[in-house]
Amino acid sequence: MPIMYSKQALKYLRKMPKAKAEDIMSAVRQIDEDRSAFQGNLIKMTNSPYFRLRIGDYRVILEIDDGKLIVLVMKVGTRGDVYK
Repeated sequence: MPIMYSKQALKYLRKMPKAKAEDIMSAVRQIDEDRSAFQGNLIKMTNSPYFRLRIGDYRVILEIDDGKLIVLVMKVGTRGDVYK
């Protein structure tokens, strides 16, 4: 599946510590390969087409379109920032 990042997500990833950014991008790649590996941390958001992935103190908001096989990373941030 192709993985696409929004401009906002890329901007946040560039600003954060490199090791954390690599952890987040690695987790997104793993979801792309096998979603069942993240059963507890990948949750469908209520009243929203998006999914939430928790990686330590960070949250990643994802749109997963199985029909087109696309993973779109919408937002990356800490819990207090990502849901705004």
